[in-house]
Amino acid sequence: MKGTFAKHLVFSYGTLKRGFPNHHIMERIEASYITDARTIEKYPLLLAGKWNTPFMIHEKGHPGSHHVLGELYRVDDKGLSVLDEFEGVHRSYYRRSKINLSTPDKKKRSEEACSYFRYEA
Repeated sequence: MKGTFAKHLVFSYGTLKRGFPNHHIMERIEASYITDARTIEKYPLLLAGKWNTPFMIHEKGHPGSHHVLGELYRVDDKGLSVLDEFEGVHRSYYRRSKINLSTPDKKKRSEEACSYFRYEA
């Protein structure tokens, strides 16, 4: 990442992951892939819309919930702002919240990162 220090950890579980249609946004903001990760808590993960877009609901332990798998990235302030715009945070489409993750790294068992949760409609 050029310029500003990348200080935000972001958990991606959907179309921003490597190999998925919107990963080009992560490349454009020069997000640094760190590792695969999964949520420590169980959350509902739904597929909806004409593109079957995945979205997580912030309802820990809701029936049918599971540990959500995804990727952990490091981004700078500008990158986080771009992700907020992409996810529609200011339009109340998604909200960014802190989430606890487990990673395969044996030295560090958990990380706190932000992730995007769909507003309940």
